[in-house]
Amino acid sequence: MKWTADGRRRAVITDAYGTGFTCRYSGRAVTLAAALARDNGPTPAERHAGDRAQRLLEAGVVFTEPSGYALPKAVTRLFADAEKHGWTTQQAWAPCQDGFTLKVRVSRTGDDGLPWKYDLSYFCAPGVARRTRFGLSQSPDRRGLYDTPSVKAIQGAITAHPVRLEV
Repeated sequence: MKWTADGRRRAVITDAYGTGFTCRYSGRAVTLAAALARDNGPTPAERHAGDRAQRLLEAGVVFTEPSGYALPKAVTRLFADAEKHGWTTQQAWAPCQDGFTLKVRVSRTGDDGLPWKYDLSYFCAPGVARRTRFGLSQSPDRRGLYDTPSVKAIQGAITAHPVRLEV
């Protein structure tokens, strides 16, 4: 047992990667090796997103526009801009009560291997297309998931970070 900077006694664990402390919440040893193993695995939000995508596939989600529906104008412009700069685009249509839910993803892998992912959600009914508040994003400067910014901010990120073609 050693004294910490805040005047408490904690068990100190020494391993090949350095020194760690006992977690004050769980009582488990937290070392650098354990933290690296935790960070290399998927986060709960990433596991949830994967599970949700699997449920959508099993529910019969259509990945092209249903007959009588079209992409909203903002999404069409976003997709055109993204494809022009080498980003990938995806869409998924799922039936709901009065229309369809449209899930949109614009993404690319950065030069250092870290992803840019922008997920948007729209409610589409005959003659109506409204963006909902649901959507998560990830970028190299913010490793964790956060709320998706505006379409204008996404277009700015696409323009600022085009895919460089290898020659």
